[in-house]
Amino acid sequence: MKANYPKALESVTEAISFYKPLARQLPQMFAGQMISACRTLADVLDGLGRTGEAASLRRQLAEATNSLDEE
Repeated sequence: MKANYPKALESVTEAISFYKPLARQLPQMFAGQMISACRTLADVLDGLGRTGEAASLRRQLAEATNSLDEE
């Protein structure tokens, strides 16, 4: 089965749009799902050949999760 990266991009972008406000309002409940969706987005961007964007997103995630660990 061949990956449908354009459709995956659409789906994960939609998921992030739902999780973002939830993670802001209730981070204890939704931060993990938001981070997971962003990691999936990075994987999809890699699949689309957008490796620079994927690497940038992964750096941002690493910085954000390090900040969360320090709190």
